Amino acid sequence: MTLFPRRLAPRLILGTTVLVVLGCLVSTMVSTGELEAQLIEEKITAADQLSRSITSATWHAMRAGRKDDAYAVMQVMGDHQGVEWIRIFAKMGKVAYSSDPAGPRSVVIEADECRVCHGVEPAKLILSRQERVRLWENEAGHRNLAMLTPILNEPACSTAACHAHDPDIHVLGILDVAMGLDDVDREISAIQRRTVLFAVLKFLAIGGFLTFFIARYVGRPIRQLIRGTETVARMDLDEPIRVDTDTELGDLAASFETMRQRLRQAVD
Repeated sequence: MTLFPRRLAPRLILGTTVLVVLGCLVSTMVSTGELEAQLIEEKITAADQLSRSITSATWHAMRAGRKDDAYAVMQVMGDHQGVEWIRIFAKMGKVAYSSDPAGPRSVVIEADECRVCHGVEPAKLILSRQERVRLWENEAGHRNLAMLTPILNEPACSTAACHAHDPDIHVLGILDVAMGLDDVDREISAIQRRTVLFAVLKFLAIGGFLTFFIARYVGRPIRQLIRGTETVARMDLDEPIRVDTDTELGDLAASFETMRQRLRQAVD
């Protein structure tokens, strides 16, 4: 049993429609992938800007010795919609602050959060923006994006009279900002649903147009030509072969008509 219909016109309709719809689907999938990458890049930029804002605000609070104010600023930013958590890692993976009270109070050096710096010896101090970003899926199936930002021991910190740090310490801590990608996934899912809907509509529209076009300009001339050749096969040579088309099928019908006339003359 063949997958394609036996007749030529349905084969042309089905094959052409499937090829056009598949081309549209492939093009849409590529565009969707590019859009997803663009949306994630926007999320990375937002996480980077949020991290810079937090480090700037907390720097001034810490510089003035107002640690509680710095934590209050991070708590307010952590409560914003789309922000999963804001954490600060101290030495040996200890969580010095977290906007999520139910979160872990420490992480191991082998964790994904730490591997980007501590995966090599000596530990990396300068990271590119892409190295600071990680993507993962939580147990509930939701995707998240997090960005690490080293809090460097600037001269103003190591020479401050209030709580000076040892100048030999290069990094005071690591700021970890995590943001959910639910809005990105919802938008991508909506685009995929619209893609399927448009594919079905395109299939129906293109199939309908091709059905009319091929039935009018291909199917009907072929049926007329078949009826004419069948009359010749029955040796009914008095009925002319007429095909209403000016295409190659019309030329073929004219050739059969010439053959019919000559065959009739030969029989007479």
